[in-house]
Amino acid sequence: MMRAGSARRPIVRPVIRPRQQAGFTLVEVILSLVLFSLISLALVAAMGTMGNTYSRTAERVDANADLRIVGGFLHQTLSQSLVVFPPGGDELPSNPYFQGNEQELTFVGNLSGYQGPGGVHLMHLAFDAQDGQLAVAILPWRADPDWSPDWGNAETVVLLPRLDSFRLAYLGHEGEDDWRQSWDEPRAYPLALRLNVVVEERHWPEMVVWLGGHRAAP
Repeated sequence: MMRAGSARRPIVRPVIRPRQQAGFTLVEVILSLVLFSLISLALVAAMGTMGNTYSRTAERVDANADLRIVGGFLHQTLSQSLVVFPPGGDELPSNPYFQGNEQELTFVGNLSGYQGPGGVHLMHLAFDAQDGQLAVAILPWRADPDWSPDWGNAETVVLLPRLDSFRLAYLGHEGEDDWRQSWDEPRAYPLALRLNVVVEERHWPEMVVWLGGHRAAP
């Protein structure tokens, strides 16, 4: 029973509103896409730079290795070059078995078996400035005064395929400053040879090869 004078209080129930779902505005989506594109471009550029750097480094390492190998071959072959004077050399303008200029040299050398066909050979070392190649042509040596080398039948080996420049110099017998750009004396050999090589605008350490002075019959 309700007491007199008492009023019934209404029951107040809380209103439960549905939770609003979180989301991105159109501006936020566009900004996110722009930032993602910029980050992707930066990553692609960085990866490309790393790849190019690796390629250049690998090429430079290979070039240095080739230079060391070829340098060792030239040093050994030239230092063991054989002194050969043709009969009647005083009447010749130059010695056909040893003559050269800044970019080519003909000489008689003794090849070891691991360098190719062993034995005494007549070799022509030449630099092609147009193609940038350093190559050597090799002919078996013939101890015949009447022998005329046929370079068309020579075995040619490309020693270095990509050079900027290659220069030879010849040390005469008049002192340490007697370096010449060519050698054409019919009855004398130089004391030493100097080789200067430039690869990718980098100067390779200068090489000086002293000739051994071994003699061979013409």
